[in-house]
Amino acid sequence: MLSFAQVQYILSLIEFQHFQRAADACFVTQPTLSMQIKKAEELMGSAIFDRDKNPIELSPFGRKILPHVLEINSAYQALSDELDKSKGVHNFNIRLAVIPTIAAYLIPDMFKIWQSSMPNVELEVIELKTSELLEAIEMRKIDIGILAGPIVSSNVKSQILYYEPLHIYSGDFPNESISVDELINAKPWLLSEGNCLRTQMMDFCNLKESKNNWNYTGGNLPVIINMVNQEGGYTILPKHYMPHLMLNGAYVKCIEGYHPARQVVGLYPTRTSKIKLIQSLLQSIQQYYPMPENINQLDVLPWKN
Repeated sequence: MLSFAQVQYILSLIEFQHFQRAADACFVTQPTLSMQIKKAEELMGSAIFDRDKNPIELSPFGRKILPHVLEINSAYQALSDELDKSKGVHNFNIRLAVIPTIAAYLIPDMFKIWQSSMPNVELEVIELKTSELLEAIEMRKIDIGILAGPIVSSNVKSQILYYEPLHIYSGDFPNESISVDELINAKPWLLSEGNCLRTQMMDFCNLKESKNNWNYTGGNLPVIINMVNQEGGYTILPKHYMPHLMLNGAYVKCIEGYHPARQVVGLYPTRTSKIKLIQSLLQSIQQYYPMPENINQLDVLPWKN
């Protein structure tokens, strides 16, 4: 059986793809880390890493056993939690990752609620793009991920939290509602690649990459809003984000004949010792953001091409 230290060294090397950086992260010398990984490979009877690759990466055997290594790590952590509880020194910890266009409103909305309902929990929150978040949840670097769905994976559980209507923001049109056809000749302002809201806007408005002819790269929606206010054109806004933005109310438009929305989901590992805390946190989000009354009429946009 792999030792807890060997498991940590393997996971660190997977993350950093470099022996010295992995050793530094584990607070050991590089020879110590290398020796322990070599012993783990001898125990397993096969190489876990392909050292001929630069940067170093898992071998086919390493990829095959990775889910089991993650399970061993979770089991060690659960055992450590139980021992701490028995000693009365246990501190609950939840690592939460949220995509930027949800984090911008969800964290301010939920902060006080979580403080009062989970006073004994240390909550670590980070912003990650969708691809980064999915990798982090697979590698058990986080306990919960909140992002646009739907997500289907055998390695994680997905729970629908709420559906969020999307609106067009533009000052180029006089009416309160506009048709998709009216947007054909208007200038779209998009977030950078990797933001799912960009993909959803491009899918809904039938846009091509070439139509976005400026060089902004980032996930800052307020910058996009300022450009619409200053230069015209349009963008797409999530409903729950709108109260946190400096908007011209007359610019918020509905879409004729459509009810575009995104599905917001919570992800967590299929096996975790923190399941009660995770479910409590996700339920608090569900209660804060009620389902729209017209949920059966919503046109849920995909988060990827």
